[in-house]
Amino acid sequence: MTDQQSPDSQEKAPAEEPRPGDTLIRGAIDMHRHGYPEISPAQRPSLEDVDDLARCRDAGMRGVVMKSHVWPTMGRVHHLRERVPGLEIYSSITLNTLSGGMNPLAVQMAAAQGAKVVFLPTWSSHHDRSRQAMSSRISRALGIGINDMGEVITLIDGNGKLTAAAKDVLQVAEENAMVVSTGHISIAESLAIAESGILDNGRLIFAHPDSHSVGASKDQTLAMASLGCVIEICALGALPPFQRITIAEMADLVLGVGPDNCVFTSDYFFDWSPPSAEVLRMVAMLLAETEVGDDGVRSMLVDVPARLLAT
Repeated sequence: MTDQQSPDSQEKAPAEEPRPGDTLIRGAIDMHRHGYPEISPAQRPSLEDVDDLARCRDAGMRGVVMKSHVWPTMGRVHHLRERVPGLEIYSSITLNTLSGGMNPLAVQMAAAQGAKVVFLPTWSSHHDRSRQAMSSRISRALGIGINDMGEVITLIDGNGKLTAAAKDVLQVAEENAMVVSTGHISIAESLAIAESGILDNGRLIFAHPDSHSVGASKDQTLAMASLGCVIEICALGALPPFQRITIAEMADLVLGVGPDNCVFTSDYFFDWSPPSAEVLRMVAMLLAETEVGDDGVRSMLVDVPARLLAT
């Protein structure tokens, strides 16, 4: 624990003059935030979860969804809620091999324990393995080969139709009004889900299409949006060392889809990242200076997450 961290973060920091961009994130719900530890204890963020989430609260944010590539976050969230009052903290499950894979019972249990979001496979997905995206980080952390990481999960068969397991998982998520994120699955798998009619596509998020783990084109992203899906815009993608998308490209995508069909997230994760509220604030400021404007940015940060979570 560093000097700037405290055992509890129950008191708000003294009021300060608002900085430019502060109003953009007031009332925001970050739908995609990783915690610590995530992949490895060696990958330590600048702040402990309690202190980072307290900064989110003190910046006027409404809430966050805690994600993990490894374990369901219901237990972590239970304790974080006690430690950081005044912030709505939501839990989730990511359907990688360690959490049960495409197992409807795992989703049912997660829902019973209060999880609001289902992330479809990330490093366990065939698509991620083929692109050596998050799976390559996991394999390095474990010190094993990428082909020794357990089941490789595919959601469609040779005819491009959803597997029985995928249908069962989606049905449980729909029955429990859970938000579903496409994680790191392929564009073909994502389209099959959107076209299946199993889900209310208003609660289906097409995850960070610009990321290396997904690699969707603008046309493919627009196709998902045309089916009623919400498009995720990750602030992390605009930051070094990624810089996988420019602010101009981000604005073009948002305007093509419409801000009311996008959700703006931090994807806070790495040890080099600024605090998650600051990641949102600084990229939101830049995006608001484009034709997206303040209202468009706030729709992605405030209105769309509240609609997704029905809160």
